[in-house]
Amino acid sequence: MPVGLPPLGGAIGRSRMRISASGYVSWLRCPRRWFIGSKIGLREPVNPRMVMGIIVEEALIGLMMESPLGQHLPERSRWAAWNDDDIEGLVDSSKPGSLDDLREWIGGKVASAAAKVIEIGAKRWDETTSKTSDYTWDDMTQEEMENMLHGGLELFLEEVKACHQAGGGPQLEQWRNRGDPNKVPAPRWDDRPCFPVPEKVQSLVLAKDGEEPVVQTLPGSGDISWAEAWEVARPWAKDPRVWQPQRLYHPAGWSAGEMDLVLRWRGKTTIVDIKASDTTSRFAVWIESQLAFYRFLWSATRGLGGREESQSGDESDEVEALQGWYLKGPTRKEFAPMSEDELPAFAERLHTIWQAMTAADSEPENWPECSCGDCTDLDESEEEGQIRIYGNEIEIPARWQGLSLDEMVEKMLPRIPALPLDQIQTRINVVGTLGGKWGPLSNHFGELVHGALLQTGGQSHAILEEMSAGAFPDLRTTPDGEYLITNAAPGLWRDKTRLYLDGKSEILSGDEFDESIEITRLGLIQSKANIDGLVVGRTLRSGQRLGGKPWTMFSAHLWDGHRVVEIVAFGRSIVSTLSELEVGDRVLISSAELGWRAGLPQLRINPRITRMEVIARDWQPEDGHPSQDL
Repeated sequence: MPVGLPPLGGAIGRSRMRISASGYVSWLRCPRRWFIGSKIGLREPVNPRMVMGIIVEEALIGLMMESPLGQHLPERSRWAAWNDDDIEGLVDSSKPGSLDDLREWIGGKVASAAAKVIEIGAKRWDETTSKTSDYTWDDMTQEEMENMLHGGLELFLEEVKACHQAGGGPQLEQWRNRGDPNKVPAPRWDDRPCFPVPEKVQSLVLAKDGEEPVVQTLPGSGDISWAEAWEVARPWAKDPRVWQPQRLYHPAGWSAGEMDLVLRWRGKTTIVDIKASDTTSRFAVWIESQLAFYRFLWSATRGLGGREESQSGDESDEVEALQGWYLKGPTRKEFAPMSEDELPAFAERLHTIWQAMTAADSEPENWPECSCGDCTDLDESEEEGQIRIYGNEIEIPARWQGLSLDEMVEKMLPRIPALPLDQIQTRINVVGTLGGKWGPLSNHFGELVHGALLQTGGQSHAILEEMSAGAFPDLRTTPDGEYLITNAAPGLWRDKTRLYLDGKSEILSGDEFDESIEITRLGLIQSKANIDGLVVGRTLRSGQRLGGKPWTMFSAHLWDGHRVVEIVAFGRSIVSTLSELEVGDRVLISSAELGWRAGLPQLRINPRITRMEVIARDWQPEDGHPSQDL
């Protein structure tokens, strides 16, 4: 219900070609800042509260997953125990008999959850590659974490109280007869997790055929008990045990979103976003826009069948409220949802923004405008010893201390064999026959895309491939024959020349050829690049694939004095030279594989053929570097 399958059978992971709630809000704040952070991927340094907020939200969900009718760990959070892989000592809950009993029962688990937040956060903060220098993780306290968790529980207990006063709501009998009436149930520690793509998951974490949850139905009769009210009022939330993204996908594929909480006990829907802050935050003004996006997506994905429908089939799709839960306070902010009559205009506005997002590419003339006045390519910083590149604070390398901005740019002239980034071959036109069509196939991001083989009369050939899932759906239906492919983006992957197609690309039949169009021979396609630049951002991310196998991705952004390009490496390709890079280092890279992501070039490191020379940010000319004085 709050979880869907991606369109076209495509990737369940993130895509820079879809608009999300955060992307929509970022665009409203400043389109250029969105482009720099979300599409180029050059993000601002992380502060401790950005790390903390995600973990506090997960800890709160973990506390709501506790069951007063199931088993628990006395005075200990099952979420904290699950993170420790230690759930020894489970006992039956005492079935709290009043609201105060519920508050005391769940409140006794807050301290252990808060301690685990501090522990996990400290580890993630230590692993963060780009972080602010004016705050540290030591600024986060156990008391603050506990107060926020208590605040979130108070907001949930208000729902439990309302549910009890309403006699359990319209679904109580369904709960008592058949259990949770929703196809995707609210997560609960005593039940097995519900995966969006269960066929990719090993059976040991899934319910076996015929296996029932520990507590499937509610045991009561007559008036609803407080323990039953907790179970019925519990919202759907992102289950921390599920590594697969728990999103809704627009049926046309251009938007997606992942909600925090969905309240359903009233028979109607309330969409909730959790904020580990208070209503005075500078970002609080944008919550109504964020929730409006979720309301739009909820309506757009109703009635699609499968995971969006309820077991009973009588669930209302009506959204009756949108809420922001601010854990500091705590405060509940409620907004009236758009009516069905207002949704088409909102959808059209969103789609227009998405079209502008996809049109932005590597050419500066296609970048969206800046509305914040803070996105200049290069500027002086108010902080001593720093410069601002695309609005991000970068420490000035030691060898540049005392230089003017113009002198710094002059120092960025590329060394042989590198070329300026604006000379990377971006779009080309090729001619050939199409054959060997297949699809979908998995690209290097794990997305399912469609492709074909492009051949000339000789031995030369290249693989045509969508730049991302659904970026060029016509590729699947083009008949055989000789064609002109225009505005294809050249690249290389797995030692094969690739031509990536997106909305700017076209496949023209023989009778549509224009002899004035410049054609690139397949054997002359540029598939590698040599670049020289300053590291202005770096990240190291890891996670799990659909089936649970781990993945790791390193990325860094290099600035050549005029433009920025992203370099990436996956898994075993992340050699020590990459993992030790720091912002402010100067890097000369030879034979990086050229690839594309959402219309922008992306250079992949192949340790077999790629070579790197690094000059550390603290290097001084007197250190005797063999290269020129940089």
